[in-house]
Amino acid sequence: MKLLEILNEIEVRNIRSYTIVVPIIDKGTGKVVGNKKVLVAPEDLKQKMNWYDAIKACKELGDGKWRLPTKEELEAMYEQLHEQGKGNFKSTFVPLSLPGQSNYWSSSHYHHGRAWMMNFYNGHTYYGPNSYSATLVRPVRNL
Repeated sequence: MKLLEILNEIEVRNIRSYTIVVPIIDKGTGKVVGNKKVLVAPEDLKQKMNWYDAIKACKELGDGKWRLPTKEELEAMYEQLHEQGKGNFKSTFVPLSLPGQSNYWSSSHYHHGRAWMMNFYNGHTYYGPNSYSATLVRPVRNL
């Protein structure tokens, strides 16, 4: 086993995080060409924040390898962790007048100051303004 693999395994055990498997899709053909494993932090960051602050906060964690998940990684987190009762994600029904209680940022841009986010109450993905500050953050990192 390589030293980096050993260190990653020790880190995984020490922070009690989760691992998801995300398909790698060829953008030209749309076919799955492989998989990658992604480490998911064991809890959300302490406060909700806008997209720009979320990117910065993830980069400042630990050794700087943490980041916001992509849209596809959020979908995998929802299916492989949340729907299995794992990960302690926020999942509360909130009336439309109080949005944001179960929304998680992704790193994926939509366009013109908007980024993809996912609602962990119902599994819907949609885009919102990057300046929206009432959004949850769950960092991830590559394995």
